[in-house]
Amino acid sequence: MKKINIGITINIEKPTESFFTNGLKQNAITFLETFLKCKNVENAYFVNLGPQKDLSQSPWKAYEKHIVNFNEAVEKLDLVVTVAVTFTNEMLEILHKKGVRIAKHVLGSEYHFFVESILFGKNPGTSFKRRNHHSAVWLSPHIYQTGKDLFEVVCRCPAYSAPFVWSPKFLEHDVEIIKKTAGISGIYEPKEVAKKVSVFEPNLNVIKTSLTPIITGEKFYLKSPELVKKISIFCANEIKNNSTLIDFVTDLEVQKNKKIFFEKRYGIVWSLFTHTDIVLSHQRDLALNYLYFDAAWLGFPVVHNAHFVKELGYYYEDFDAEQAANLLVDVAKNFDATKDEYLVKSREYISKFLPDHHRNIEGYEILIENATM
Repeated sequence: MKKINIGITINIEKPTESFFTNGLKQNAITFLETFLKCKNVENAYFVNLGPQKDLSQSPWKAYEKHIVNFNEAVEKLDLVVTVAVTFTNEMLEILHKKGVRIAKHVLGSEYHFFVESILFGKNPGTSFKRRNHHSAVWLSPHIYQTGKDLFEVVCRCPAYSAPFVWSPKFLEHDVEIIKKTAGISGIYEPKEVAKKVSVFEPNLNVIKTSLTPIITGEKFYLKSPELVKKISIFCANEIKNNSTLIDFVTDLEVQKNKKIFFEKRYGIVWSLFTHTDIVLSHQRDLALNYLYFDAAWLGFPVVHNAHFVKELGYYYEDFDAEQAANLLVDVAKNFDATKDEYLVKSREYISKFLPDHHRNIEGYEILIENATM
């Protein structure tokens, strides 16, 4: 098997920027760890397309030996995977002339962002103009159905489903900090009989919103009010003053009894350990989410409708708020007695998504081979 040098695009903008401000940075690091384990990879690099070159104060300093600039990438690499940032057309031409292959790795629900940009004038964050000289498009499995044909048209090359890879290293970084400052164990611990339910959907588009969880919360409260300490709707800055939502929520019993709260966005680890006993989630067309893994890895029960990970946490179908509410009742009553078993089972299941799992390594070996043929 021929071994190649592979690159992953990143964008280092500031001298001291954090890995925790942008999930794509974490994605890039996780991919590097995965690629380095592939049998057909000699070495893996980050291609920094950002303006920051001095890494002395940057967390990227730890990866300095793996970071190259564009000119070095042109001479050194056989394949570049665009992850955190894409190339200009001029860069694509230079890479093409040098024989460097390009694969586009799509991690977000770009189809929906594209539709919203057409209908509502939103900035899609991605250009959908024709992209030349790509050998392949790799899509996370949960966006393959909506993205395959779109990106085959945009990039004029085959699109493939790529392994979804997650690592606990970034999560555990924050856990270690809060363990020292708050004196916690670092995993879920039972508290009161009445439970704190948290919803973390970003409420930026129709893909992940809090509406179904709010409906579920009302049903949960009507079934077992004694089990509800509070329901926190995080990431609600943009919606909590919306008159349509206010009209809806005002008439809910969970609101009349002051059990539902709309909060801004906070870090997931702090939110879990200070405000959460149960995570409630809902999505459409995006049935893989780091949130489920983050929470379940730390032992928090997750009630969700993500069919790609039915075996993780507590699964309900589609928009079935009644089923979700019944699960909340069950979890509130019975979870604490099974928390240790749940933690072991969750970590065992999530291990299939880690960078060193053979399924992910072999999957990327095939993708790399196809992209460089």
